Parts: sequence; structure tokens; C-alpha cells
Amino acid sequence: MNKPKDVGESEAILPQPLKDEGFEVPSGGRETFRANGLDVTALGALASGLLVLVTCITCGQASYCLPLLPLVLGFAGLVTAKDAVDPKRTRLWSWLGIGSAAATILLIALAIAAYLSFVLLLIVFSDAG
Repeated sequence: MNKPKDVGESEAILPQPLKDEGFEVPSGGRETFRANGLDVTALGALASGLLVLVTCITCGQASYCLPLLPLVLGFAGLVTAKDAVDPKRTRLWSWLGIGSAAATILLIALAIAAYLSFVLLLIVFSDAG
């Protein structure tokens, strides 16, 4: 019988490669992105870091373009989803980006309309009295 070794006595425990479970690379292409939760977290950190950097470099002026970025990237993702490693995931993420951008743009438009209505209300009441 083999006696189990203590972790300190054995070799270092290294991560094992993932087993291929149904992911096929599209014909004529190569796999460019395969991720788990940790990879997606790192990708989010990279994206947010770049956005903060661009916003700081432009003294905050780039923040006005931020709601348009997920809209443009979402449509690009939808167009190229058929060539992705996981087309279903790509379409889902693209639609989530488009939806969040559309909701943000709608909220901004509503805030501008409310502000203009308030200013118009002030003008009307100041002339009346």
C-alpha cells in the first residue's frame, strides 16, 4: 500500500490544463479567448483601468463619450459573434452592453429633459409675477 505523502514532501501542486469539453474552434480560425471567472475579472480590471486613464488624461472630457462605447462595441460583437469561440456568450455579452448603454443614454436624456423643463418653468413663473 502506498502511504500518502504530506504536501510539504511532494512536488508543488500546479494547475492542470482544462479538458476540452465541447469547445470547437471554428474552421479556418484559431481560439483567441477562453476564460473562467478570474480571467473575466482581470479583463474587467484592464478595461476599467484604461477608461480611468483616458478620463484622467482628457481632464474628464472623455466621460461624455462613455455611454456610446458599449453601444458601438455591442454592435461590433453582434456582427462578429458567428466567428467567436462561444457565439452564444458573445451575443449575450453584446446584448447586455447594448442594453446598459441604451438605458444610460435614456436616463441622460430624461435628466436633460427634466432640467430643461425646470428652467422653462422658472422662466414662465418669473414672467408671471
